[in-house]
Amino acid sequence: MLWGVLANRLQSPLQAVSAGGIPQATYVYDANEQIAIRDSHFVGASDAHLATALAPAGVTHYLHDIFGNVIAETAGGGATGATGTVREYVWLYETEIAPTFASRTTVDRPLAVVDAVNTASPATWPAGVGPHPTRLSVDHLNRPVKMTSSTKAAVWTAVWQPWGAAQSITGSATLNARFPGQWFQVEAGLHYNWHRHYDPSLGRYTQPDPLGFVDGPSVYGYVRGAPQVYVDPDGRFVWTLPGIKLVAQNVVWPTVRPYVVPTLTTLITALKNGGGRGGGGKPPSGSGRDCPDDDECDEQDREDRACCMSQIILRKRAQCHNQASERTHACNNKRYIPPLGFCGR
Repeated sequence: MLWGVLANRLQSPLQAVSAGGIPQATYVYDANEQIAIRDSHFVGASDAHLATALAPAGVTHYLHDIFGNVIAETAGGGATGATGTVREYVWLYETEIAPTFASRTTVDRPLAVVDAVNTASPATWPAGVGPHPTRLSVDHLNRPVKMTSSTKAAVWTAVWQPWGAAQSITGSATLNARFPGQWFQVEAGLHYNWHRHYDPSLGRYTQPDPLGFVDGPSVYGYVRGAPQVYVDPDGRFVWTLPGIKLVAQNVVWPTVRPYVVPTLTTLITALKNGGGRGGGGKPPSGSGRDCPDDDECDEQDREDRACCMSQIILRKRAQCHNQASERTHACNNKRYIPPLGFCGR
């Protein structure tokens, strides 16, 4: 494998794959660090568990929406014709996942696939049924597990291992969507995850986290070791919302907070400014008398949560709640309080 470097990218993206000195595929990325072009020479399945070829050879151009989802694949040309759009994907934005697992976060759910868009009659499986799209069924993580045609016949069925590797994939259709935000690259056997690549056989990323230690002590780990509970749609940090209290059972689900390491410059600035609450708190003295008390921490948390609930976009609201949890945790432990990053806080 060949890992290249983009001018505006902290990581080295996968640029080319070869086997036995024979090129298998090359990849090109756009300015947003998203995969833009796949030039594949690979033919057939690379895994004995897979009963169908996963991706055709040739040049594929990928189009993404503003959230990073693949919405269309083209053969490099216009909207129609032999080199036009060959496949489109339909998404339902921001649907809740894993509510019984205490995750309560929202990620985009794949709904349908429309194939052969560049022809007079967009096809579905089995051939000749179109123009109705092929419908997708997903698991509790919004990961595809089945595709059905308009005749309700299963044309693609997947059984997944705990860390995302395929136990079996059967059917006449093809689909490369995996964990939310991940796209299978058959030539490498890896999952493209926007800012990094994920190896499902190891349950780890092949590159360190571009944000550093935001998800605990490992910069290669995936969703803090809980792939059946949490997701990482863009390869940078776990997506989750604060724990929700179940009154009937008197249970409080644990909140997973990002592990934030303040920079040395930030700490020095906070000390010079006297450790003001708004700019980042003051490291505790030996007695702890200069630190916020519990009432101040509760007030801070209420203000932060009110700010977060004012965020219209659910993704930003989730990120805000994550940061608010970290601020509250830092306040209660009388240590440096990171800025919220929302509502001027």
